[in-house]
Amino acid sequence: MKSEETKMEFERLRKTGMTYVEISQEIGISVSTCCRWGQRLEAYDMERAKQKAEAKAPMYNGQGTNQMERLNTAGKALETGEDGAASIIKGCAEIPIEKFDQRPSGFRVSALKLLDMLKIKFTEANKHGEKCSCSQVSLYLDEYMLFMGKRITKTGREKAKQTADEDLETLFSIRLDWFENSGRRGRFSTRLCTAKGITNSKILFIFTPQMASYLANAYVMQFPMKLLEVDECNPVAYYLGKKLSLHYSIRHNVESGTNDFISVACLLEYCEDVIPGYETVISGNRHTKSRIVEPFIKGLDTLTSMGIISWKLCGEKRKPFKAPEGGISYQELIGLYIEFQFPKAA
Repeated sequence: MKSEETKMEFERLRKTGMTYVEISQEIGISVSTCCRWGQRLEAYDMERAKQKAEAKAPMYNGQGTNQMERLNTAGKALETGEDGAASIIKGCAEIPIEKFDQRPSGFRVSALKLLDMLKIKFTEANKHGEKCSCSQVSLYLDEYMLFMGKRITKTGREKAKQTADEDLETLFSIRLDWFENSGRRGRFSTRLCTAKGITNSKILFIFTPQMASYLANAYVMQFPMKLLEVDECNPVAYYLGKKLSLHYSIRHNVESGTNDFISVACLLEYCEDVIPGYETVISGNRHTKSRIVEPFIKGLDTLTSMGIISWKLCGEKRKPFKAPEGGISYQELIGLYIEFQFPKAA
């Protein structure tokens, strides 16, 4: 009978992406034993993934990654330099993307989802506030599909692998330069990862030492896993869900009792890459209702229909608001607030 220490070492090595043959040679057990343990490990991880998909998961997050997660360049033309790179300014961050001209899919919601999954895995592997002990994370392809609400079929796996591979390339090409104006104040500059890949039906990702250290000392947000199932054809819902989750988790908001209350203006600013700004719409067809109000309301209603939040519009100090029969205008909406709740854990 193999010792528990040997089994634990097998699990550790397997999660680094090593093959059964490599592990067999490393710790001195047979390949057949590796296969048997591997099947059990994968079944156990998938069961945990199913349970997690219905809950909230802790995730390390900070100002730098927050700015990047507001990006959505899909379908947009960005100016690129002679080297094909594009640089995007978001709040306190500058995000250079290498070889952007070779990425027809742009920076899309699926890349944000993948990064969120990888950060959740990183959070599981590293204690908050301590020196990073594990900068490499892994994610089974089936687990990735399960989190996004995709059916696990042969065709589905092939498509998921292609999407994940493209998004890994995008994440690998990104460098973050930002100024941290709270906590560890100062300017930071780092790439997201040093290596990435998909091997043995497993996504592998190694955060740079700088990013790993930053994340391990950032604040912890509670991420609603069902948000990963949001249809990528409706990116507004994902952005709104992410911002509401961030706002709900911030300690100051919790302590002041305002973590369930946020201005519409703040949410629209966060969604500026997927909902056009007022000035942009007015300089164009001027249809603020169809281009701003309706997508905003639809995004929130999508989150409600998925059981992620319940919400209502209100005025300052949570004053009740009743929408007019003809529907709400942009001028009315921009001065309002959202009161929201996440479902209580069973």
